[in-house]
Amino acid sequence: MMDTFLEWNIDKKLSTLTVDNCSTNDAMINLLLEKFGSDHLWFKSFFHVQCAAHILNLIVKDGLDVIKSSIEKVIDSVAYWIATPKREEKFEDATRQLGVFCGKKLSLDCPTRWNSTYLMLLTAIKYRSAFGHLRLKDPQYKCCPNDDDWNMAIIYVKGVAAVLDPRFKMSLIEYYYSSIYGERGDEMIESIRRRCFDLLTIYEGKNKNDGASASKPPASTTEVRVIVIDSCNGVKTSKSWFMVLFEGYDDFHK
Repeated sequence: MMDTFLEWNIDKKLSTLTVDNCSTNDAMINLLLEKFGSDHLWFKSFFHVQCAAHILNLIVKDGLDVIKSSIEKVIDSVAYWIATPKREEKFEDATRQLGVFCGKKLSLDCPTRWNSTYLMLLTAIKYRSAFGHLRLKDPQYKCCPNDDDWNMAIIYVKGVAAVLDPRFKMSLIEYYYSSIYGERGDEMIESIRRRCFDLLTIYEGKNKNDGASASKPPASTTEVRVIVIDSCNGVKTSKSWFMVLFEGYDDFHK
């Protein structure tokens, strides 16, 4: 990885490095910090960013284990109707007869990708009436979800959507940290909020140093250059642009 940083001449341009949450990665980060030194880092405490997607995957998988029995019939039903091309055709015929058009085909989830379960249920719910219709036409189809199963799937989908909504990020942190950590919750919440504003202040200062430009995004957004490197396979993904938005920044500076 160090060789790759040097090859791309980005060893002194790194702000953060995002990796999964395992002890070997912690050791790797410490080694990199020793090699790089900390003078060129924007904010040393932000250099090691634990992968939010990996953390979220573990949380959702634990949650799914709790309600697995309730959504199991939905999963089994999807598996049944995509098992063969003939069944897929029969399912599509049923959706046409009922006038149900969602624009997406049924797809099974992947155990290692929590969002695939969300997407699978989201699509299956739209075809709810088709599953009930086919239960009456196919005697071999014995895993049709009942109303309780569908209601649990809907609750799951709505819950995931609410958690992922960026407008509720801090509200969720405030609620759960207070519930989980008790008296320490307020201190930890404030620490997270302060770190977010500290990081944004650094980005804002960098933009000011680069000079004002009409083509630049508004003050509440920051343009960041990102290079994705697959250290296992040695693959370097093309550079891409994305926008980082911190809501409430203007209120913070008032």
